[in-house]
Amino acid sequence: MKFLSKLKGYIFLIFVAIAIGYYCIVGIFRIKVGKSKQQIANNYFRKGSIKILKIIRANYQINFLSSFNQENVVDSAYIFMSNHLSHMDLPLIYATMFGTIRVIAKERLFRIPLFGKALRATGIISIDKDNPDKMQDFYSRVKKNCQKNVWLWIFPEGTRSLTGELQPLKLGGFSLAKELNAKIIPVGITGTNLVLPPRTLNLSLNQKISINIGEPIDVTEFNTPETQKILVQKVSDAIRTLSKPT
Repeated sequence: MKFLSKLKGYIFLIFVAIAIGYYCIVGIFRIKVGKSKQQIANNYFRKGSIKILKIIRANYQINFLSSFNQENVVDSAYIFMSNHLSHMDLPLIYATMFGTIRVIAKERLFRIPLFGKALRATGIISIDKDNPDKMQDFYSRVKKNCQKNVWLWIFPEGTRSLTGELQPLKLGGFSLAKELNAKIIPVGITGTNLVLPPRTLNLSLNQKISINIGEPIDVTEFNTPETQKILVQKVSDAIRTLSKPT
């Protein structure tokens, strides 16, 4: 059984590599010549993600467990913060969420030939954590994106959880939220680690996966060092509750 699971994982990885290459080439061209670059990128993200989830026959759904939904969005900067279980988290996010959502990616990913150019073309935001001198430029780029109604998605643990349990949250995303006066929306992801556990190619089909959207948290209510700790704990508790399997 392990051999078959790994074989499916290798086949799936090959397909994903081919799909990424195709979408990179076609997407870059379409975005370069198109007028609505954001919408074109959104369509590619959504179509590609749905195709991936169909291939693994995932039973996926999104649950809005708060006032935040497509009908009740207010004009504000939003930062979604969720747990991070698997490489399958991103396809789940882009297959289910509405609006223009962009993740923040490490600078080194943008150096990959073709893939890096596609990331820039689609509006993925780069961050160079090893170079603090560039942080002001990073904040400036993020603000410009937020002014274009782009929402940010952050995995505040900093890496995928190997156990499925939520790890301590890093403070960078909270500093960014404060800089933008953004509302933080806690999110719980469930089941993606059963589809593809971190650091393995043991692919499992027909899994139930979900994304649970929590209540927005206004960061302007937490503007002192003491209340900042309360904010981090509040977001952590919300993500932990939302990421419990239903």
